[in-house]
Amino acid sequence: MLEITCLYCHGSQQISPDRRGTIVACEHCGADVAVPRAEGRANSAAATLDNHPAETDAYSDGPPVDAVTETRMRGRFLLLLGVLLIVGFLLPSCEAGKGGSRLMFLSIEGVFEKRVPIAAKLLLLFPLVAGAFVLAARFLVRPPLRGWLILATGCVPFLLLIPLISPKELRQVVASGPGGSMFDVVMLFIAMIAFLALCAATRIRFYRPGLHVAYLIGLVGAVVTLLSQVIPQGGRIPVHRLIERLSNRTVGSLSGLLATGGLIAASILCIRNKPTRAPAAAASHAKLAFLILLCAIVLSGMSEVFRPPPPDKWGRVPAIDGAMLSFRFKVLLTYGLVLAMLPIGLADAIVGRSTHDNR
Repeated sequence: MLEITCLYCHGSQQISPDRRGTIVACEHCGADVAVPRAEGRANSAAATLDNHPAETDAYSDGPPVDAVTETRMRGRFLLLLGVLLIVGFLLPSCEAGKGGSRLMFLSIEGVFEKRVPIAAKLLLLFPLVAGAFVLAARFLVRPPLRGWLILATGCVPFLLLIPLISPKELRQVVASGPGGSMFDVVMLFIAMIAFLALCAATRIRFYRPGLHVAYLIGLVGAVVTLLSQVIPQGGRIPVHRLIERLSNRTVGSLSGLLATGGLIAASILCIRNKPTRAPAAAASHAKLAFLILLCAIVLSGMSEVFRPPPPDKWGRVPAIDGAMLSFRFKVLLTYGLVLAMLPIGLADAIVGRSTHDNR
């Protein structure tokens, strides 16, 4: 029997010697693996195909990253996340006053306020702690445990919010929504979970393009995302509300519409990117969908930063000043990165588990 190794999932399998010079499907991930004509073990699909040009059609979209490069890429991604979490915590915002604007370190100053509840102080400190934890996990913990720990840590802020929100405040949040109903709040939460699932699925399929679990995660996230754009909320369809906001001709309105378009495009791309597609092509499409989602995140953040504030009791809409912009930017950056721990941790855990199981 011959032993070959899949370059995509690093899994080994035994095949009959009469399959020399052919391309077989990996029994772990379904990717195409070229069987060498010569004796020995096929450690690299690219090295095998160098001697057999006739078999390069299966890899016409380019070879995937090797195991060493993959480990470095995943490690650098976690390193960037940890550094940005710490920078977001330390980032100051401006406060306008009679004597001019001044820099405020809200996260640090709020910790020393006596009137701030303990849970709120922990929530303010969480980005700093989370950033340090991600950096420590990057160097000290091996996947898949590393991914599960990051995923669990990303769930902590939701637990900290429970003692901070009273039933009265929850009713006020619901009333301030677009439709003023609990249904709209639930739909917003479901749409957020679906978006995180899309991000995780695209990251997983970049490294494991033939993994069916990743495709199912992305499929569910994509379908829910598309449905959330057409289900009426607050009496109107979300896409129609965004189009109406274009009449304001503001940066926030245009950014919000482009973000929604990117989200829809990434969802369709995930649905069409089936596991039966050639692995290199599937990985390329997953990378494209992930880049589109990143652009949608940036545009959505711009939409929230430049969103006009609610009118006062006289019906006048206050102007957006530099202090408001800096505060919104800090909050969205910091806690957006905290939310990013969920899909990044899930992707690192699933990819790490598939690598660990196949070794």
